[in-house]
Amino acid sequence: MEFNERAFNQRLYNWGVVMFPTSHDITIGNVDTCIRFLLRLLKETNNTLLIVSKPRIYCIERLCKALENYKGRILFRFTITSMWDSLAVKWEIDAPFISERIYCLKYAYRKGWNTSISVEPFLDKNPILLIEAIEKFCTDTIWIGIMTGRKYKYHSVKNIALILSKLKFLPEEIRKKIRLKDSIVNFCKENNIILHRVKYDEDKEESIKRLLTTN
Repeated sequence: MEFNERAFNQRLYNWGVVMFPTSHDITIGNVDTCIRFLLRLLKETNNTLLIVSKPRIYCIERLCKALENYKGRILFRFTITSMWDSLAVKWEIDAPFISERIYCLKYAYRKGWNTSISVEPFLDKNPILLIEAIEKFCTDTIWIGIMTGRKYKYHSVKNIALILSKLKFLPEEIRKKIRLKDSIVNFCKENNIILHRVKYDEDKEESIKRLLTTN
């Protein structure tokens, strides 16, 4: 990744929560440039950071070491879409293996970082199995979503309705972490799938949908 001096020197503002990156992922080739910008952002503003990535362990180790002094202002959100490498590689070309992403989640969690998970789009027929396997390494939220603009066999009306009905049987400590992305909420509205006992909260990132929480 070529260093963009103009972008780096742009004026920074106190937006509150800043998501990074907004387009390309953090890779081995650009991680040093990303760290340089993130350190400037953290030093010159009071923003908190949401770092979103399909993580590679080399990059996460570098980020954790470089940003250690700002740990309390950072939330990692790792995209983990399946339990199986063999399935993910068909849809996420050139992305890290699922096994590496889960390793990164465990690494960040055990180093004391705030962690979140994005299961968007979910690729397994039953994403609840994935959620149950990795939720213990998530300190914040777990987001579930589907593909937009293309069809996928497991994103059918029948299967999504079944998944949503099963979520209510998860333990409360897991349910309270779960959020529905707009992709799945809009799908449910378009296909008359009722979201039973859904609590709607407002959040700076977007309007979040907390599923099946206890009132």
